[in-house]
Amino acid sequence: MHRKIVFPLFVLLFTAFAAFAASQPQWKWRQSKYCRITEHAGKKLLTVAIPADAPEISRRHTADTPIGLTRFEGQPIEFSIRLRNSGREYENITACWDWTRLPGTTLPKTPVYTGEDARRFGLKIGGGDLPRWTHSRNWRQLGETGFVGGVTDGERGAAVYTQDLDGVRACKAWFFDRDAIYCLGSGITSSSPYEVATTVNSCLRNGEIQQGDGWFRHDGIGYRGENLKLTAGPRTGDWRYVEGGLTRPVPETKELFTLTVEHGVKPRNASYIYTILPGATPEETAGTPPGRVLRNTPECQAVEFADGVRAAIFYEPGRLDDFETDTPGVFLIGKGTVHAADPTGRHSSFTLKLNGVSRKVPLPAGEFAGQSVKIVLK
Repeated sequence: MHRKIVFPLFVLLFTAFAAFAASQPQWKWRQSKYCRITEHAGKKLLTVAIPADAPEISRRHTADTPIGLTRFEGQPIEFSIRLRNSGREYENITACWDWTRLPGTTLPKTPVYTGEDARRFGLKIGGGDLPRWTHSRNWRQLGETGFVGGVTDGERGAAVYTQDLDGVRACKAWFFDRDAIYCLGSGITSSSPYEVATTVNSCLRNGEIQQGDGWFRHDGIGYRGENLKLTAGPRTGDWRYVEGGLTRPVPETKELFTLTVEHGVKPRNASYIYTILPGATPEETAGTPPGRVLRNTPECQAVEFADGVRAAIFYEPGRLDDFETDTPGVFLIGKGTVHAADPTGRHSSFTLKLNGVSRKVPLPAGEFAGQSVKIVLK
């Protein structure tokens, strides 16, 4: 492909937007409960907002979010992903979004309850007040996981989010090559009575939507995968859903482009695989992605990039061909070198083996826990 993607900056939501414009790839490991990955390719920008730990987030609800979604600096704290080209893909889209189908999420289609519904069900919030709107009869709890983070070698990388949210458990992974992003989900299991779906993207429609067997292209971005479902057209929302101070209807209608992978009601061990191709032509989108998926299970998710470097997420100790780890983690596996990180930030060391060469590797601790480390195994 003709456009090169530089691997993301991993930055805090507190960080100023100016940090995104850095010309060299950087990685800032998790120092907070709120994390973001940003990726540059000219005008291209990929933003991933992930909750890094749950109990604290679960208790932090804000009064101006009547549908029950915790927000921070205007961003939803549950996982979401945003793809940008012109920078206007999500402009004033908030009221028109289906908030159970945010980009990158795997969620049940929980209905929005009004104040009357809340009164009928006896749903109350702190102090005994009735909420104006909510997505759940049980006031929403977010992000019950600690296995969240990523690894980078400065050009490529991988990120992981293990989810336990609104009755849906999932292992979600993103693998960033120079010209493709591989998105994998496994172990998707739901106890919710509502239909579950993974949303590939949901943005403002901008021009023609091109499609073929297993692929779509819209606004300069290609999408390739199995069981992709397109929904395009006008969607009307109400700003009262997201602005708690509003009492009268404030309708808003936008033309949206939405791609999803449907998992149905109460899926058990469902999965998805799709590839995002920023800057790809229709021919490139319709063709075979430059890399390949090696595994997509609840134990290990892995891809091989175009140049042969492998990226893997181990949720438990395991082996991938000639590579072996005694500890869960996120890894980039090259010829004689491995970049590794502990998403939990709790382990003191890894013991890794590559091509028969074994080494015990100390891991960063304290404020540096979760940082990527480079290991030579020759």
